[in-house]
Amino acid sequence: MQAPIVDANRFDVLPYTAQQVIVAREGELNIRALPFSRPDIAVVRQTFAGETLNVVGLVNQLDGPWYQVQLADGRVGYFKASLAVPQSEYLTSSVGRFVGEWVTTDTATRNLTHVSVRQAEGAGYVRVYGSCAPTDCDWGETLLSIASYEIEGRPAAVATVAMYDHGFSEATVLLILDDGDMEYRVSTHFKDGSGRQDYESTGSLRRASDRGVAPSASQTVERGAASANPAIDIKGAWRGEFWREGRRPTTVEMRVSTDGDQISGTGSEPRLLGPLYLSVSGAVQADRSVLLVMSAPGGPDIQYNGTLSDDGATIAGEWRRGANSGSFRLQRE
Repeated sequence: MQAPIVDANRFDVLPYTAQQVIVAREGELNIRALPFSRPDIAVVRQTFAGETLNVVGLVNQLDGPWYQVQLADGRVGYFKASLAVPQSEYLTSSVGRFVGEWVTTDTATRNLTHVSVRQAEGAGYVRVYGSCAPTDCDWGETLLSIASYEIEGRPAAVATVAMYDHGFSEATVLLILDDGDMEYRVSTHFKDGSGRQDYESTGSLRRASDRGVAPSASQTVERGAASANPAIDIKGAWRGEFWREGRRPTTVEMRVSTDGDQISGTGSEPRLLGPLYLSVSGAVQADRSVLLVMSAPGGPDIQYNGTLSDDGATIAGEWRRGANSGSFRLQRE
């Protein structure tokens, strides 16, 4: 008696009734022709990170549920549900990708020079600085609002910043994070009755530690800074204090190494329940200016902008953590 033929590709599609928007958790994940992970099942195409999936059905398999998705060209594919998340969850987790100090890639810009993003209790906050003389203008801090955005047909995370009121004009800033770099678009509307034409300006930013250029203690971006001098070496152990008005000084310790002008290492601050350990990154410039950024999971970075003394024994300057700031001094041990 002949054995019955079993269709290995048989499956049932159930209606998809959920209302939430579903997106791909990462890029380069497979949308397959059938809801199976076997190598003989063709890949229709791969996803972009954060790509919205048009889910039209649900297939329950032994390895978990799969989404039936309708593609823009009319084809139907299947995507493993464990590789997708609700769009609201994806966008919330994207806040952390913006956190840090960002500086202009154009040292002669007349637009944005520096953007500082921090995260507190799950929310993101952004502070924007524009080109002014003699120092850059602080536009203030506002809540970071994350939404989905498309660049050249490819989805990316985007931060939409609330409107800034300069009195004679209003500016809306759009920050777009794409492949590690940040693009900005500033729309300016004049409201002073001068008849001046509204306009939009664009530019790009990179993380300060990536570029090796540090905002100065007054939160300005150095222009035409000299190239890094390999002879300036701050590697080793440092200990000191930072001050905040009306409070006792706080002790800070760090041990750093250098690779050219780039700085990396570890640091610590005292806490009631024991030391808080942090990672350290930054850069040192030929003019002896030093940027040190201490980072801890779940908390805003503390940024030290200082100058290395002629004898290489001390670093002194100003620090900033969110809206707080003050002076600091480190001594080489």
